[in-house]
Amino acid sequence: MQTVPPTAGPLAACPQCGARVAKPTGPVRFEYGVGVVGSQRCDRCGASWRYIWQEGKERRRGRWRLPTLIALLVVVIAVGAVAFASSRDPDHPSDWDARIRPIATRVEDLRGMPPPWGRRWRAEFTRPGR
Repeated sequence: MQTVPPTAGPLAACPQCGARVAKPTGPVRFEYGVGVVGSQRCDRCGASWRYIWQEGKERRRGRWRLPTLIALLVVVIAVGAVAFASSRDPDHPSDWDARIRPIATRVEDLRGMPPPWGRRWRAEFTRPGR
Protein backbone atom coordinates (compact mmCIF):
# COMPACT_ATOMS: atom_id res chain seq x y z
CA MET A 1 0.00 0.00 0.00
CA GLN A 2 1.37 3.40 -1.01
CA THR A 3 0.53 6.49 1.02
CA VAL A 4 0.12 9.99 -0.32
CA PRO A 5 0.44 13.23 1.70
CA PRO A 6 -2.88 14.72 2.91
CA THR A 7 -4.85 16.76 0.36
CA ALA A 8 -7.02 19.83 0.79
CA GLY A 9 -10.21 17.96 -0.03
CA PRO A 10 -11.52 14.77 -1.62
CA LEU A 11 -9.89 14.05 -4.98
CA ALA A 12 -11.63 12.95 -8.18
CA ALA A 13 -8.55 11.07 -9.45
CA CYS A 14 -5.74 9.12 -7.84
CA PRO A 15 -2.58 11.23 -7.46
CA GLN A 16 -0.41 8.15 -8.21
CA CYS A 17 -1.94 6.54 -11.27
CA GLY A 18 -4.54 9.12 -12.38
CA ALA A 19 -7.43 6.63 -12.28
CA ARG A 20 -10.86 7.99 -11.48
CA VAL A 21 -11.75 7.60 -7.80
CA ALA A 22 -15.30 7.42 -6.46
CA LYS A 23 -16.55 10.11 -4.11
CA PRO A 24 -15.81 9.22 -0.51
CA THR A 25 -18.72 7.65 1.34
CA GLY A 26 -16.92 6.40 4.42
CA PRO A 27 -16.88 7.99 7.84
CA VAL A 28 -15.01 11.20 8.58
CA ARG A 29 -13.65 12.15 11.97
CA PHE A 30 -12.53 15.29 13.71
CA GLU A 31 -8.86 15.50 14.60
CA TYR A 32 -7.91 18.19 17.08
CA GLY A 33 -5.71 20.85 15.49
CA VAL A 34 -6.42 19.58 11.98
CA GLY A 35 -10.18 19.60 11.44
CA VAL A 36 -12.50 17.11 9.79
CA VAL A 37 -10.43 14.37 8.13
CA GLY A 38 -11.48 11.54 5.85
CA SER A 39 -9.65 8.98 3.75
CA GLN A 40 -9.79 7.78 0.16
CA ARG A 41 -8.36 4.75 -1.56
CA CYS A 42 -7.60 3.89 -5.19
CA ASP A 43 -8.76 0.38 -6.11
CA ARG A 44 -6.55 0.25 -9.20
CA CYS A 45 -3.09 0.92 -7.66
CA GLY A 46 -3.82 0.52 -3.95
CA ALA A 47 -2.75 4.04 -2.93
CA SER A 48 -4.57 5.58 0.02
CA TRP A 49 -4.56 9.13 1.33
CA ARG A 50 -6.21 11.37 3.86
CA TYR A 51 -8.02 14.57 2.99
CA ILE A 52 -9.03 17.55 5.07
CA TRP A 53 -12.66 18.46 4.59
CA GLN A 54 -13.03 22.17 3.77
CA GLU A 55 -16.70 22.61 3.07
CA GLY A 56 -17.94 26.12 2.45
CA LYS A 57 -14.62 27.78 1.68
CA GLU A 58 -16.09 29.50 -1.38
CA ARG A 59 -18.75 31.21 0.72
CA ARG A 60 -16.21 32.70 3.14
CA ARG A 61 -14.46 34.55 0.34
CA GLY A 62 -17.36 36.89 -0.45
CA ARG A 63 -18.56 37.71 3.09
CA TRP A 64 -16.97 41.16 2.99
CA ARG A 65 -18.67 42.23 -0.22
CA LEU A 66 -22.19 42.98 1.01
CA PRO A 67 -21.18 44.93 4.16
CA THR A 68 -18.62 46.89 2.15
CA LEU A 69 -21.18 47.69 -0.52
CA ILE A 70 -23.70 48.87 2.08
CA ALA A 71 -21.09 51.02 3.85
CA LEU A 72 -19.99 52.53 0.55
CA LEU A 73 -23.60 53.29 -0.38
CA VAL A 74 -24.19 55.02 2.98
CA VAL A 75 -21.05 57.13 2.53
CA VAL A 76 -22.03 58.13 -1.00
CA ILE A 77 -25.52 59.13 0.13
CA ALA A 78 -24.12 61.14 3.07
CA VAL A 79 -21.59 62.94 0.88
CA GLY A 80 -24.30 63.69 -1.68
CA ALA A 81 -26.64 65.08 0.99
CA VAL A 82 -23.92 67.32 2.41
CA ALA A 83 -22.94 68.55 -1.06
CA PHE A 84 -26.59 69.26 -1.94
CA ALA A 85 -27.26 71.11 1.31
CA SER A 86 -24.12 73.23 1.07
CA SER A 87 -24.72 74.21 -2.56
CA ARG A 88 -28.22 75.58 -2.00
CA ASP A 89 -28.73 79.31 -1.76
CA PRO A 90 -30.03 80.52 1.60
CA ASP A 91 -33.73 81.30 1.70
CA HIS A 92 -33.03 84.74 3.18
CA PRO A 93 -30.87 87.62 1.96
CA SER A 94 -27.70 88.67 3.74
CA ASP A 95 -28.86 92.30 3.85
CA TRP A 96 -32.13 94.21 3.59
CA ASP A 97 -33.33 95.43 0.21
CA ALA A 98 -32.60 99.16 -0.23
CA ARG A 99 -36.32 99.94 -0.41
CA ILE A 100 -37.02 98.18 2.92
CA ARG A 101 -33.88 99.12 4.85
CA PRO A 102 -35.28 102.41 6.32
CA ILE A 103 -38.46 100.67 7.53
CA ALA A 104 -36.53 97.74 9.04
CA THR A 105 -34.11 100.09 10.81
CA ARG A 106 -37.00 102.10 12.29
CA VAL A 107 -38.76 98.93 13.53
CA GLU A 108 -35.53 97.69 15.15
CA ASP A 109 -35.14 101.04 16.92
CA LEU A 110 -38.77 101.06 18.14
CA ARG A 111 -38.65 97.48 19.45
CA GLY A 112 -35.10 97.71 20.69
CA MET A 113 -34.12 94.43 19.08
CA PRO A 114 -33.00 93.05 15.72
CA PRO A 115 -35.41 91.08 13.55
CA PRO A 116 -36.41 87.68 14.94
CA TRP A 117 -33.89 84.86 14.62
CA GLY A 118 -31.20 87.39 13.69
CA ARG A 119 -31.84 87.20 9.97
CA ARG A 120 -33.46 89.18 7.20
CA TRP A 121 -36.58 88.24 5.28
CA ARG A 122 -36.87 88.12 1.55
CA ALA A 123 -39.14 90.78 0.13
CA GLU A 124 -41.10 90.11 -3.02
CA PHE A 125 -42.50 93.20 -4.71
CA THR A 126 -45.49 93.01 -6.98
CA ARG A 127 -46.64 95.43 -9.61
CA PRO A 128 -49.56 97.66 -8.75
CA GLY A 129 -52.93 96.23 -9.67
CA ARG A 130 -52.09 92.65 -8.88
